[in-house]
Amino acid sequence: MTFKPNITPLDIQNKEFSKGLRGYKEEEVEKFLDDLSDVFSQMISEIERLEKENDYLRSRIQTAQKKTELEASTSDFLSLIQKKVEEAKLQVEKEVELRRIKSEEECRAMIQRTKEEHTKLFADIERIRQEKRRELKNLEEFISRLQTLVNREIQSMERESSTSQ
Repeated sequence: MTFKPNITPLDIQNKEFSKGLRGYKEEEVEKFLDDLSDVFSQMISEIERLEKENDYLRSRIQTAQKKTELEASTSDFLSLIQKKVEEAKLQVEKEVELRRIKSEEECRAMIQRTKEEHTKLFADIERIRQEKRRELKNLEEFISRLQTLVNREIQSMERESSTSQ
C-alpha cells in the first residue's frame, strides 16, 4: 500500500496567498513554506522507505512461512516414514517370530518321528534277533533229532549187519 498525499512538496512551495492590508510578511511566509516543503518531502521519503522496508519484511515473512510450512511438511513426511519403518520392522519381527515358532514345531515333530522310527527299528531288530534265536534253536533241535535218527539208523544197520553176518 503506497502513501499518496493530496498535496505535494511542490504544491507547498508554489502556493501563493493573496495580500491584504495588513497581511503577513511575505519573507516569513515563504521561509515557512520552504521549511514545510522540506519536512513534507522528508516525511514522504521516510514513508516510501518504510513502505519498501515493509514490503521487504513481508516478503521475508512470507519466505519464512513457506520455509516453516516446508519444514513442517518435511517433518510430517519424515514422521510418516519413521512410522512406516517402525510398522515394517514390527511386521518383519512378527513374521520372523512366527517362522521361528513354526520351525521349532517342525523340528520337534521331526525329532518325535525320528524317535518313533528309532524305537520301531530297535523293536524290529529285537524281534529279528528273537526269531533268529528261535530258528537257531529249532535248527539245533532238528540237527540233534537228525543226528539221533542217523545214529539210530547206523546202529540199526550195524545190528542188522552183525546179525546177518
